[in-house]
Amino acid sequence: MLNAGKPDHDTLIRTSYAAFNAGDLEAAAACLAPDVVWPNQLDGGTINGREAVVAYWKRLAQVHRHQYEVIQCKEDAPGIVKVSLVRTVEDLAGTVLSKGLLHHRHTFRDGLVVHMEFVI
Repeated sequence: MLNAGKPDHDTLIRTSYAAFNAGDLEAAAACLAPDVVWPNQLDGGTINGREAVVAYWKRLAQVHRHQYEVIQCKEDAPGIVKVSLVRTVEDLAGTVLSKGLLHHRHTFRDGLVVHMEFVI
């Protein structure tokens, strides 16, 4: 359970994806722990740290545009939230390359995301 006065996981996740969609990457990263571990879709492996994730997002935006529509946030276990999303990927000219349902799992510690992974 989160501390009183702090947003719940659902609100944090939805706010973060909305900020990402708007191009406000610093606001999108506000819910990430300083030592967050994030998947690297460009090179494989993972990215470590909030600043590195923001740099990765900036690099990703130079290749494709990603937009996320959060469909559902479901707490699978305390501090672990499965997010169902529709992701639209466009090239830089705006041509849709892919659109489909996918799932992310966010693990929280002290109200911040410490790990994100893709799930089936």
